[in-house]
Amino acid sequence: MGGLLNAYAALLMDNCTYVSDSNGYWRFKSWTETLATNPSRLYLLTHAEWWVEKEVSPATRICHAIEDRARSNWREYCRNLTAHGRENRNDLPVALDSLPDLIGQRGEDVARMWLSGYHLESLFALNVEYGKMSKSHLRSKNQRLHDPKATSALIFDASLDGDDHAMSLLFAHLVEAMRATSVPEVLDNSFTKSTV
Repeated sequence: MGGLLNAYAALLMDNCTYVSDSNGYWRFKSWTETLATNPSRLYLLTHAEWWVEKEVSPATRICHAIEDRARSNWREYCRNLTAHGRENRNDLPVALDSLPDLIGQRGEDVARMWLSGYHLESLFALNVEYGKMSKSHLRSKNQRLHDPKATSALIFDASLDGDDHAMSLLFAHLVEAMRATSVPEVLDNSFTKSTV
């Protein structure tokens, strides 16, 4: 085709030792095994997306890439709205504005997770982050105002009942507690479905 050689043409495949990291692992023989045979001609195909600092399974690498792409797309969407003076209408404006300031990228991720419909997962993640924040804030005061186990039980109960309203209120309550400027709000068993 136009004087170019097909990368899988018989001329190459029949006359070279072929090794590839397709699908995130060495196919046919590993790189080390291939080099040990001292091939006269080597045809090596690598894919940059598989080479990462920390060795993880191919499925984990793909999931990380998907998450990175989602995060990038979300940020681009938000930047475009801001750049064109448009409002970012959403179901949790306070959380979307405050969580990234409170807990950085994790806050953005938790808000995006909620907006994507992963309410239970985002609630548990938010509870963990609030627990860390409370522990850090109150370490020197030798007191504990947040009980993550009690909150987890409330989240679990609301999810079992399929109570989206209760989960929304719990999410809003956690965000407001995190936004408290002096001492985080008490989140205890008094916040139950009966108050929702």
